Amino acid sequence: MSTSSFSSPSDILCGCLEKAQLRTSKTSKNPGKRFYGCKKWKEGGCPFFMWAEPSSQINSETSSGMNNQDLGCKAQESEMKIVLLEAELKVLKMKISMLEDSIGKFDSQVKLMMDRMKRIHLFIVGICIGLILCVLVK
Repeated sequence: MSTSSFSSPSDILCGCLEKAQLRTSKTSKNPGKRFYGCKKWKEGGCPFFMWAEPSSQINSETSSGMNNQDLGCKAQESEMKIVLLEAELKVLKMKISMLEDSIGKFDSQVKLMMDRMKRIHLFIVGICIGLILCVLVK
């Protein structure tokens, strides 16, 4: 089930939803092998990684029946899901913050209304006492 066709660099997006950059490995384990990675990796971008060149070791079938390109696609999909979920989480946190601000405003309004009701209650009690005293004095 091995395949030798690879996506062009313009087709491959990293988890940041940016075009993946074609790089060359400088490690002793894989010297000179080309791979796709996030452009912003050094600046804290995503950990996207996918081999660009087929080789007998890289492109061999895994025990689960998937080749590295399939695994790379699955990893890319997972990274995109993570990015989307993180964006959704950010939006939800903003909504929570806005709702907490609204709750704070409503709490202060409720306290203000309760204070006004106490004053009105005292005013009414004062008027009632005044009327009772007026009636008793006559």
